[in-house]
Amino acid sequence: MPKYRRLTHNELQILEQDFVQFLVTNRVMANDWELLKIEEPKKANELIDIFSDIVMEKALSKIEFLRKNDKTSIICIRFQVDSMKIHGLVADERSDIDFTDNNAIQKAVINPPKGLKVISDEQPYIKERNVDVYTFMQQGFQLDDGKFFQVLALSQKQSLN
Repeated sequence: MPKYRRLTHNELQILEQDFVQFLVTNRVMANDWELLKIEEPKKANELIDIFSDIVMEKALSKIEFLRKNDKTSIICIRFQVDSMKIHGLVADERSDIDFTDNNAIQKAVINPPKGLKVISDEQPYIKERNVDVYTFMQQGFQLDDGKFFQVLALSQKQSLN
């Protein structure tokens, strides 16, 4: 069973050359692979799972920022070597703000609604970096360029001065 998830058939097709190289590195030639899929499907699936984990590890290790917006909050995370920094805005449930609307976000930054909380935290990883990145993505966090994270970090720094 893969650590993250098994790559889809389409993903494997896109990465076909990399998968072939992986098989060769593991001393499985093309005709051996075809035979393995028929005679030992469990072992063939284990190789696909191992390859999937390698690909996912590589992809997850490149992710630096994730972000999740919902109606009443924006949470931004920066994944560092040993810890993750979290910055966000959380509005009161009764607020008429909608952080899924980019215009509302701009208005909230310029003229914060009453009861808006700014959160800032740094935490060690719960499991390990890439597993935590994957877990957040499974919870609906999406890749981000980090610009809003930087805005929140800067505003937090300025409010401390």
